[in-house]
Amino acid sequence: MYTYPNPLNSSLECFSFRQLLVVKKSLVDNTPLSKFVHEEIIRADKFGNSFYYSLVDQLKPIRRANNELTILTDIFQGCKTRKRKERVAYIPEIPVL
Repeated sequence: MYTYPNPLNSSLECFSFRQLLVVKKSLVDNTPLSKFVHEEIIRADKFGNSFYYSLVDQLKPIRRANNELTILTDIFQGCKTRKRKERVAYIPEIPVL
């Protein structure tokens, strides 16, 4: 049993209808892919640790060095605030032949 709904079943604005590669920030910095990074995700866990991810989108124009990155936080907040659905166990019956 899980507490939150599967985030892949809902439309997340930053991901929906886009072709993206989500990579740890440390892996994409100082590589040729860094010019295709337009957004950055910061996830914080319950202990206060922050994890940084880069969104690589090669369909957008190349980012110039002076452009600021868009910072995305709490991308799963909508999933966490949804109410839990009541689950019912289903027991199949095999017919006797």
